Amino acid sequence: GPATVYLPNGGTLAIVQQETVTSAAFNTALYVVGRGTMTMNGASRQAWDAAGLFGYDAIGKRYIFTSASGSGSMSTFGITVDGDGFAWGYTDASGAESKYVVTRTPDGKWKEVGTTSTDGGKTWNKTMEFLLTRKP
Repeated sequence: GPATVYLPNGGTLAIVQQETVTSAAFNTALYVVGRGTMTMNGASRQAWDAAGLFGYDAIGKRYIFTSASGSGSMSTFGITVDGDGFAWGYTDASGAESKYVVTRTPDGKWKEVGTTSTDGGKTWNKTMEFLLTRKP
């Protein structure tokens, strides 16, 4: 589905995002591969490539998400589950906070919004947003 990346200079990038979700480990985990493409100079090129594993840690009694991005970074996050949605976030080395919230829309689409704050959470700026439609 369509995705928008919000740039610090106020501009945006339009991307087509595809998330392939596979159930694994006797349905106790979800493996997600996310790929985004964009058109530049009339040609389509891959702009995003990431993978993640969502699961429940029975020992720690918590949901966790481990992600790997095409930039070479890999991290594990705690997840907050809220109804049909969930959220995770982190604070980077500079102190900037990032959070991602995934919700299911009334018509069954997957909406994800990423935001960041550089003032201790007083204000949040949108960094990305996408809306995906499940394909059979």
